[in-house]
Amino acid sequence: MIVMEKGVTAHSPLFLVKWVKSTERTGIAAVVPQKVSKKAVDRNALRRRMYDAVSSLYSEISLPVHIIIFAKHTTSEASLKDMTLAMRSVFVKAGILK
Repeated sequence: MIVMEKGVTAHSPLFLVKWVKSTERTGIAAVVPQKVSKKAVDRNALRRRMYDAVSSLYSEISLPVHIIIFAKHTTSEASLKDMTLAMRSVFVKAGILK
């Protein structure tokens, strides 16, 4: 868990992102804490929507990095378009995008 220990953190209203440079290929993980939703079905659906939102940004990531994206409480009510915009803004703030 080198990302959790040494990763750079960036926030948005919907997400918390931790990332660290990698020597290999880019890896992305989406995490939905149980505090966001008690039901596993809802957490898994939200996680899939998060992966959909980041898939459109994947080609714009400038260097190989390992990223962990944590959902916040407000993420469960957000649309896919809002999630994509928030993810883009937090990636730009973190310096991950080109």
